Amino acid sequence: MNRGLCSWAMLVWLGGVFLGRISPLAAQGIEADHHPWARFAPGSWVQTRTVTETFNADQALLTHTVIRTRTELLAVDEGSYTVRRTNRMAILGKHLGPRTQILKRRLDDTPVSWLAQYHTHNPAVEKFRLGQEVFTCRVIHGTFQTPQGVLELKLLYCPEQSPFVLRRHEVLRNAQKQVLEETVWEVVALEMPFQVSRRILSTAHYRVLQRKPTGTITRVIIWSPEVPGGVVFETTKEQDIQGRLRRRSAMELVAYRTVSPAGQFGAVLPGPCPPRIRPKGRRHLLRRQSTQVLSLWTPSGRWGFAPEQHPRWALDPWPGQQQAWAIKWR
Repeated sequence: MNRGLCSWAMLVWLGGVFLGRISPLAAQGIEADHHPWARFAPGSWVQTRTVTETFNADQALLTHTVIRTRTELLAVDEGSYTVRRTNRMAILGKHLGPRTQILKRRLDDTPVSWLAQYHTHNPAVEKFRLGQEVFTCRVIHGTFQTPQGVLELKLLYCPEQSPFVLRRHEVLRNAQKQVLEETVWEVVALEMPFQVSRRILSTAHYRVLQRKPTGTITRVIIWSPEVPGGVVFETTKEQDIQGRLRRRSAMELVAYRTVSPAGQFGAVLPGPCPPRIRPKGRRHLLRRQSTQVLSLWTPSGRWGFAPEQHPRWALDPWPGQQQAWAIKWR
C-alpha cells in the first residue's frame, strides 16, 4: 500500500513538472537565494526611470519617451515569484495613464504560463572563462512553448559566483524550425564598483546581444544582488540590418526598498540632500550632512521607515509639503 502511494505521488510530481505547474528548477539545483527577486520577501520594490529615443531612416529624432516603472514583489513560492509592475509614460511631454501588470515567472525568468520541459544536458558541467578566471558551471537546458514558437534555453549556473547565471542563451524557432530570434547574455566583468546614492555596490556587468531578421539589439546591464530585480543601470541600442540607429534608451535606478525573509527593512533613496534651511516654527536645523529627502505616497511612511519599527530613524515633515519627509539619523 505504501509503495503504491509513493508511486502515485511520483507520477503526480512528474506530471506537474512537465505541465509547468511545478518548477523543476529546484531539482536542477538553482536556489532562491541566488535569484534577484526570490531572495527577498514580499513588500520589496524598485523604481526605475527609462528615457527612450526613436529615430527615422535619416537619423532624425522622432519621439522622446520617459517611462517611470515601479515593480513590487507580491509573492515567492517554490520555484516561482510574482511581481506587480506599474508603468507611467510620458511621450513628448504628454502624460498617459498608468498601466499595471501582474507577472508570475519561474526562477529562470520564463513565464509560468509557458509549457516547460527541462532536459539533461550532456555534458552536465561546462567551463566559463572570464579573463584569467575559469568557473565551473552547471548546465540547465529547457524548451518552452511560447505564442511565437518554441524557445530553447541554456543556462550556465555557478552557485559559487555572483551573479550565478554567468551565461544565458535563448533561441526562438517557429513551427518550420526557422530561427526568429537569438539572444545571448554573458557576464563581461565581475565585482565592479557602482555608486547608488551614497553607497558603492559591487556589481557584475552583462553584455546582451539580441539578433533578429530586422536588426540587432545590444544592451549593457549593471547588476547587483543587493537590489530587488538586480538591475541598477541599463543602456540599450537598437540597429537595423544596415547598422543604422533606430532606438536607444537608458534606464536608471531611482529608489528601492528591500524586505528580508526575516522581516528586516532597508532602503536606499538616491538623490541630493536638501539645503540647509530653518523650518518655520521649529527650533532645530535640518543639516545637509545628516538629512535626505524621501518622497512618500502618504505621511504614514508606506515607502519609508516607521519610527515605531525603526527607532534609530527620525521622520520629520518637510516644510510646505504634506507628502514629503526628511530622514535624519539620530
